Amino acid sequence: MLNGCKSQLRNLILLCLTFIGVVFLWADVAYADKPPSKIVFDSTTTPINVVSFYKSTPETQKDVVSSTLKASKSFYKSNPGFGSYLVLQSEDGTRVLTLTQWKDQASYEAFAAQATASESESYKSESYQADSYKSSSKSYGKKSDYEKEAVAPDRTIVYQIDKTQAPEGVIPGIYGLQTLIQFSDVVANDSETAPTVIASIEESFENVVKTVPAPHAAVLLKGLEHSELAMLANWGYSKDELSDPEKLPDIDLTSEAVDELTTSDENLYEVVKVVTPKLPKEKYGS
Repeated sequence: MLNGCKSQLRNLILLCLTFIGVVFLWADVAYADKPPSKIVFDSTTTPINVVSFYKSTPETQKDVVSSTLKASKSFYKSNPGFGSYLVLQSEDGTRVLTLTQWKDQASYEAFAAQATASESESYKSESYQADSYKSSSKSYGKKSDYEKEAVAPDRTIVYQIDKTQAPEGVIPGIYGLQTLIQFSDVVANDSETAPTVIASIEESFENVVKTVPAPHAAVLLKGLEHSELAMLANWGYSKDELSDPEKLPDIDLTSEAVDELTTSDENLYEVVKVVTPKLPKEKYGS
């Protein structure tokens, strides 16, 4: 009788250990299947980069970021031509940026049209839920999640990759969250001087990697429908690695000759979110 109990106990322990091993193995496989938190700037695969600019204050930036993160859920679905989705928040609290990469402009326009239709239906649904909440809730002093409206961007610009800069052997991109990024947006004040401005900025961009210290990589984006250029420089550090992030050098692409011909805005940002397409599932036996 005692030997039988010992045998059952031993079998139970072995079963538990086997179950734990399977759980950990499954977790490792699931983690390995997750796309890495990185985006690559490659003009041959995702030349179209769409940037949405959001204004905020240090007090409202968190809410603006939350709104963009909610919008990011749509990118977890299958979207033809989608490359990646990036959310950046400025260190001074006054800006939030989102950047999406696409195979071509048609892919982005198809997604935008679909998103507009979905937002319309979502708005009707959430308005109904908000009305229901107000009529049934007794805590009128507390603002519900349903009452928080989605934040609209101040403007959205469709860019294409113009040039990239990186040390030899380095693939231009952003690798990991909390990375510090300088984003500079430069607009020519009028169409007549735009060619001069663009040529000057493209020439200045060639010297970005000669900055001391130099960014890990940089990309120059050119607006498709605007006389506008943008530079994204990846410093490769998180703010926790630096005693004072403000000591990073400002990369100024506008020379004195064209400074008065442009309007520019630049900020230091932190990477908050990266969404990349799901990896295709491998079929067993293939």
